[in-house]
Amino acid sequence: MKTILRILTLVCYFLPFTFFVKTCVGPEMKLAYNKNEVVINKEAALTYEKQKHIQDSIVAQHMSDTAQDHLSQAPAKDTLKTDTAQKSVSSNVPSDHQSKFKSKLNNFAWSLYSVWERVKMPTDASLSGIGTIFSYKNIFGKILVGLSFILSLLLLFNTKYFRTGRRKTLLLATNILSLILFLVVSLLSSVSLLWGFWLLLILLFFELYNEVVTKKDTTQQ
Repeated sequence: MKTILRILTLVCYFLPFTFFVKTCVGPEMKLAYNKNEVVINKEAALTYEKQKHIQDSIVAQHMSDTAQDHLSQAPAKDTLKTDTAQKSVSSNVPSDHQSKFKSKLNNFAWSLYSVWERVKMPTDASLSGIGTIFSYKNIFGKILVGLSFILSLLLLFNTKYFRTGRRKTLLLATNILSLILFLVVSLLSSVSLLWGFWLLLILLFFELYNEVVTKKDTTQQ
């Protein structure tokens, strides 16, 4: 029973943990950690697109007015130089073997990146516990979730050093404390917490309760 609980606890770090949405605002990538920030970023993106459309219209009108002048002043093409340049380019084209190898390498790298992105963002509007360690809003939250993940790993592997009841209880209590501090940091940082976080906290409290009750029963016997 304890082993199953610890495995479920570890699975929670791969579930939606914190709210997280990316929004492109022109060349910038804006990050939102709650729904209000998403609305603000979307409005900024719309404003940017409107301004860009106006600027593009002005440039297109200017180019249309001066297109004939540029065409009339353009120099004639040098056919010999063009042919020479094309031959030079064709001679630098890599072989089929090299192209296939690079293509396979790129596909493999893209596959790894896609898997990592799915681990990091289990949904389009969330970070997992693992993703939170790398992409949370501030360094304090990253450290707290990272500490919680390490403690959960230690409890799962159940090494000789952590087999005593007192040490297990201490690890569980420290893990719960780190998550409670993370909750406080998230509230202060306006970060919305999702169901994966709450499920993890509930499981850890249940583990702690189970550990304390088991310890009492052993002591009474």
